[in-house]
Amino acid sequence: MLVIVSYGRLYLVEELDEMGKISWAHAVHYHLMASIKKHLNKPTSVSSCVLLLGYWFCEHVNVIEQLPGYEKRFPRAAKWSFLKLNDYMDNKSIANVESSKCIEHV
Repeated sequence: MLVIVSYGRLYLVEELDEMGKISWAHAVHYHLMASIKKHLNKPTSVSSCVLLLGYWFCEHVNVIEQLPGYEKRFPRAAKWSFLKLNDYMDNKSIANVESSKCIEHV
């Protein structure tokens, strides 16, 4: 995978080789959760990578079908259609999702 970093932003990274050692998934999760906790009473103010919440919802709540032929795709986000999720959520509230739709992970 080719990663291009603008020279203008290179100063943000002390050691370019160290970037590969960072757990980016954990870093994004940490900042997203910190923002959620900070804005519990005002969810529209949550920042960070909020797009991940939609993919998490698709992975854990069985309300839309995976895209046919994409079930084993990587990254996992490639198997979900946000258009389908949007259509579903237009008429629903997360608070009204039946518990039977939640996928139990072991």
